[in-house]
Amino acid sequence: MTTQKAGELISENMRTLYLWSLHKTSDPYRAEDLCSEIILAVLKSAPNLKCDDAFFGFVWKVAANTYKQYLRKNSRISSVEMTDDIPDTENFQDGICEREQQNSLRGHERNPTDRRRR
Repeated sequence: MTTQKAGELISENMRTLYLWSLHKTSDPYRAEDLCSEIILAVLKSAPNLKCDDAFFGFVWKVAANTYKQYLRKNSRISSVEMTDDIPDTENFQDGICEREQQNSLRGHERNPTDRRRR
């Protein structure tokens, strides 16, 4: 298959590729990145495709592999959203201490030979 023919078929189905990428990433900006990586990979590999009838299966296989690579590459990047409702440190520590004491007391009340699953 020629790169031009692959480009035409991708153009016709770009919305589907983008929606699939959006479903996988849940972020429009990351979906655009993933979609563009998929398109580049398909265009790069399209000349190796011998049967034009297998193009869409080929696209989805490339999409799945590109998504796996994307996950590996971006797994090191993590973001945490900060909120304004951060608990007061003293109250937070007191709550943890109280829970630990309660759990400790519960453990002593149980018979040590009775090890049933909760």
